[in-house]
Amino acid sequence: IPEGDRGPCGESSEQQTKQALGGLGGRAALSVHQQADRAAVADAERQHLVDGRAQRAGRPLTLWERESLEPMITWSDNDAADELWWDLGGAPALTDYLRRIGVDGIVPDSEGYWGDSKAAPKALAYLLAKVLWGNLLSAEGRGYELQLLGNVESDQRWGMVDPRVGATPGDWLVGLKDGWYPDDDGWEVNTAGYVVPLQGTGAYTMSVLSAGYPTFEQGVEELNTLARFIHASVKPQSASNAAAR
Repeated sequence: IPEGDRGPCGESSEQQTKQALGGLGGRAALSVHQQADRAAVADAERQHLVDGRAQRAGRPLTLWERESLEPMITWSDNDAADELWWDLGGAPALTDYLRRIGVDGIVPDSEGYWGDSKAAPKALAYLLAKVLWGNLLSAEGRGYELQLLGNVESDQRWGMVDPRVGATPGDWLVGLKDGWYPDDDGWEVNTAGYVVPLQGTGAYTMSVLSAGYPTFEQGVEELNTLARFIHASVKPQSASNAAAR
């Protein structure tokens, strides 16, 4: 996991990003971590904490934990999210976990409204990278995270998995957790996820948090535009491409 934050195309990427967005409106912040605030994105943080708790206790996930994690991640079941939030210990438990693993920039809501937690996209991308490629979880735990994030229902998959992103089916493993919320000043639409080549090199995680859109559809369109731009900039190299170069 590299230190610091990596922009999609280096120092000149700001102007290229603005051009890629094409004036869709709204506000967006993004971060990418490559290996050589709000809404349902918080569910991914909760999943890491549940898996980590089981590993530290030296036990597999319980049936109840699995039956809660699956609907929370794959179709954004808020009841399951609430139950896991309080079972884990709420904001203090998540704050302590983030401190122990060295992740700054994520602030759980102190009053218990997990959907109002604040997060920087850099922190979300870095947390996901540490979970997938660090030593926070066992191989079994990482596999389970990849499985759930890779099986989110189709109507809640955008950003990281926009079908026009240019990936050939079977080349890469892609997973994500997206979020949305109709706030007073417009829709908030978020995405956080990973791209892992099945062969070759260049896995990366990405997080985009955006707000201020008149409609949900406009927010999704902007995140898809950003995802296509970023994917083209830090595209993993498959084994076939590597052999051809």
